[in-house]
Amino acid sequence: MKIQGIVTVFLLTCLVGAGSGCSTSNALKEAQQAFNTAAQLENQQKLNTLSGRAIQSGLPALESTAISAAYSAVIDSLAKADEGSLQKMGLLSNAYALRAMSYWRLQKYALAKDYQQRALQQHQQQNNALGDRDYVMMNILPSLIDNDKTRQKILVLRGRTASDKDINPLLNTLSESMKNLDSASRSLPADHPLHTYLLASKLGAFSNYKDACLLLSRKKLADRLKVQKQCIQAPLCQAKKSYTALPQALQPSFKQLFIGYQCPAPQ
Repeated sequence: MKIQGIVTVFLLTCLVGAGSGCSTSNALKEAQQAFNTAAQLENQQKLNTLSGRAIQSGLPALESTAISAAYSAVIDSLAKADEGSLQKMGLLSNAYALRAMSYWRLQKYALAKDYQQRALQQHQQQNNALGDRDYVMMNILPSLIDNDKTRQKILVLRGRTASDKDINPLLNTLSESMKNLDSASRSLPADHPLHTYLLASKLGAFSNYKDACLLLSRKKLADRLKVQKQCIQAPLCQAKKSYTALPQALQPSFKQLFIGYQCPAPQ
C-alpha cells in the first residue's frame, strides 16, 4: 500500500500576509494553493477508489495527471520566489517543506530528501519557524519515502522466486519505518491533527511488510506458509493497536490486513 492512498490534506501552518514581499509572497501563496489543490485531488482519488468510481474508463489516469500537474505547479511557483526574501520573512523553511512534500508526491525522492534536510536546517536557524505539524512531517518524510520505494521493489519481485536475501532488506526498511511512524505518533496528543495520519501511514507500511512476507519462499508448501506467518506475526500486535486507535470511519480500509491473523496471546 502506497501511503499516498491514505494521505490527508497537508496544510502548511504559515500564512503569507498581503503586504509581505510582493512577488515572493505571491509566489508562495500560489505554491500553497497548488499544494492544497493537489492534496484535495489525492483525497478525492482515494474516495473514488473506495466508492468504485475509479473503475470508470480513464478516470484513474486523468486523476493522476491532474495530481502530478498540481504538484509540478508548486515547484514552478516556488521557483519564482526569492530565497533571500523568504529568509528575511522567516518563511524559507516553509517553502523548502512545500518543495520536499511536492517532490515526494512526484516520486522525485532524492530531491524530496534534499529539501527535507534544508527545511529542518532552516527550521533551526530561523528559531523553530516550522509549526509542529510541518516539523513532524519533515521528520517522518524519509520513512514515507522508504515505504514508497520499498513498495515499488515488492511489485518488481512479485511473480518470480525471491530469496531471503532479496526480502530481508525490505523487511528491515519497513520495520524501521513503522518504528519511526509509531514514535512520531506517540509524541503527539491523541487529538492532534496529524495523529490519525500517522496511524494510517504506519498501517500502510505494515501492509507492505505483510506483502513482503508473502514473497518468502520455501521448497515445501508447509514450510513456506509457516515462515510467512511467522514473518507477519512479528509486527502484527503493534499494527493492530494502530488499527484500533483509528477513527471507526477509517477502519474498513485496513480491516483486510488482519483477516486470518491473530495477535499471539501473552506468555
